[in-house]
Amino acid sequence: LLSGALLDAAKLFLGQHEEHAKILTDYIKKGGGTPVAAKKATEYPAIAKAAPGLKSDTDVLRFALMLEAEAASTYISVLANFSDKN
Repeated sequence: LLSGALLDAAKLFLGQHEEHAKILTDYIKKGGGTPVAAKKATEYPAIAKAAPGLKSDTDVLRFALMLEAEAASTYISVLANFSDKN
């Protein structure tokens, strides 16, 4: 549904999320932990439920904003679990 500058921005955000996931995965491994396996988008109930209703750029952007807020909340909630703040 997205095109032009909106598609470019979405690709940029996706790339940033992939970078963050790699950094967190590497950090967990460095600390001796085992990161959870990445899921496919279709394995997330919120995405599966919302996808059929995404009919416009606005719908996609609203959904992306909700996902971004959830991701930020998750990052913040787990930071306290790390003992090395670097």
